[in-house]
Amino acid sequence: MGISETVFMLVYGVLFLFTLQSFSSSNKILVYIKSALLIALYVFISNIIWFTYKGEESHINNHSGYEAISFTGEAILWLGVFSIYNIILLMLGTYLRRKSHSVNT
Repeated sequence: MGISETVFMLVYGVLFLFTLQSFSSSNKILVYIKSALLIALYVFISNIIWFTYKGEESHINNHSGYEAISFTGEAILWLGVFSIYNIILLMLGTYLRRKSHSVNT
């Protein structure tokens, strides 16, 4: 991944944390909406990562004239990194929510 993907991951992280912090946890409907939004965002970004690598693989295999290559390993690696990044963001969001809740009470 290059610098643009890194910036994209940072922007995603800020959006993720903002969404995680923006809704009150006292309203159950908003909690479900927030959770569904975050899951949809995760699935959407994961699909973008997968199809970007598979599209590049297909383009190279169709137009290079060389032996076929596979980017499946790299795609799985980045999906793993992205999943770990999401877990870290969830833990950070939970920590920030608890910290702000303890300061307010």
